[in-house]
Amino acid sequence: MNDLTARLPARRLAMVLVRRGITLWALTRAMLLAVGLSIGAPSHMSPLAAVLLVFAVGGLGVLESRRLNEHRFFANLGVSPTTAALFILLPALIGEVAVGVALWQ
Repeated sequence: MNDLTARLPARRLAMVLVRRGITLWALTRAMLLAVGLSIGAPSHMSPLAAVLLVFAVGGLGVLESRRLNEHRFFANLGVSPTTAALFILLPALIGEVAVGVALWQ
């Protein structure tokens, strides 16, 4: 077993984290869109706002893991909190890039 596979979580755990990231990104994006439409702001976001949204989703994911005391479970499985946060952050990053490319065309 090489060094990289020792740090990656099992597929089932990784999919739970990715699903959580998708849910948090969709809810956060919908909330920001609703707030923006209610105040009359344009529906597109600046690149800086998109980057901040990605980090906000990562932070919310870490807080949710802490709330559920999953950080101890991850530690027992050998998954660092940074790795778990990156798996939660990944769907938001991909989603924001996809939205940015779609609106750029």
